[in-house]
Amino acid sequence: MVEDYKVTGDEDTGKILNNKILLYSDCIFYGGCENMVTILMNSKRFDMDFIYRQTDIYDKGLHEQVPSRNNVYPLKIKDSMTIISNLFGTPRNRFIRNFIWILFYLPLRFYCITSNIRPIYKFMKKNNYDLIHINNGGYPGAESAYSAVIAAKMAGIPNITYMVNNQALGYDRAFRFADFLLDKFTARAVTKFITASKSAKKILCDVLKIPAGQVVNIYNGIKINEPDEDRKTVFDTLGLDESVFLVTIVANIETRKGILFAIQAIERINKSANSGKIKLAIRGEGPIRPEIEAYLNTNEVKNVFFVDRQRNISNLMVASDVLLLPSIGNEDLPNVISEGMGLGKVFISTTVAGIPEQIIDKETGLICQPGSVDEIEEAILFCYNNPEKLKEMEIKSKEKFLSDFESRIAVRGYGELFKQLTSE
Repeated sequence: MVEDYKVTGDEDTGKILNNKILLYSDCIFYGGCENMVTILMNSKRFDMDFIYRQTDIYDKGLHEQVPSRNNVYPLKIKDSMTIISNLFGTPRNRFIRNFIWILFYLPLRFYCITSNIRPIYKFMKKNNYDLIHINNGGYPGAESAYSAVIAAKMAGIPNITYMVNNQALGYDRAFRFADFLLDKFTARAVTKFITASKSAKKILCDVLKIPAGQVVNIYNGIKINEPDEDRKTVFDTLGLDESVFLVTIVANIETRKGILFAIQAIERINKSANSGKIKLAIRGEGPIRPEIEAYLNTNEVKNVFFVDRQRNISNLMVASDVLLLPSIGNEDLPNVISEGMGLGKVFISTTVAGIPEQIIDKETGLICQPGSVDEIEEAILFCYNNPEKLKEMEIKSKEKFLSDFESRIAVRGYGELFKQLTSE
């Protein structure tokens, strides 16, 4: 039985194995779920080809993160949501929007899954692959992930590994019932599923009704981008006095990130004796930014400001006293938390999904209940009022990163799994 991987030690210089591996991914843009694509492709420790659904925005991100374009092959893959968006745009009327989805989504979904099998299969047949690794968002995630599993079985690839980067959706969700037979096929066809957290592993087993031994937990690895500016330089750029205690959120500005609860916590701190000493910086863009800005203006919230996109986000993170991610749902093992830990910073976050696997409360960081303004306020004030404890947590945070989340550990974990499967 393949157990969960926690590999330690220095990275070897040579290849882990010589078997031919195919890596497949489908995402609209090159985001957090592609983190392990970057690490695996840049490691040069595998004989690996990479195929993906081609979009201009994905190509841009891929080019930035994977400079060497050898063995990288874009495919023209159909996607139902893209087709619907191109045909109808985004109608403002909610009734019309829901009517379009109900009428067109399922037929287009199965049309795309079926038609995408052919181009993926044709590419697979050109080479004698020993293993295909499918990198996916959540489960079910990308439609073409189903297509890749089917194509791999048709092409006779003996090993299929399937990465799930979020919490699997159960059949109580809209349209999920239509995937039941596809899920059954996928569960039988995939040799090993991989999850980035133990939390995601448990949920995936429950949804697909598969044994725990078919799912391996390998924490996503992070390669740290070292800062190249000191705190004073960053604070000068932001127009802050060095005496300010800076709390920073680095996240997409979406409802699920819980940013409004953090702002409300700062509002309460503004009314205390610490007013003006503690400030909240928000670095990110997203659909609810106008709503957040309107709230700040209407309620005259002080000490909260937005930060423009940085050339090197590590500069802002290291210059901050504490990092904050007040998520309320739809997370797994946020890369930004691991990245902050790698920079030796303390994170305040919530009990959502795999976050408690990253943050040990009051040891490597602080954990709050999702949506609790009281607990966020208390956590910020705890860090502010206990500088010695904060320094102690910073040291332990970096130690946990080095033991669990450093990129070399993830590469070796994948290597050991691939080697075991291809040997069998």
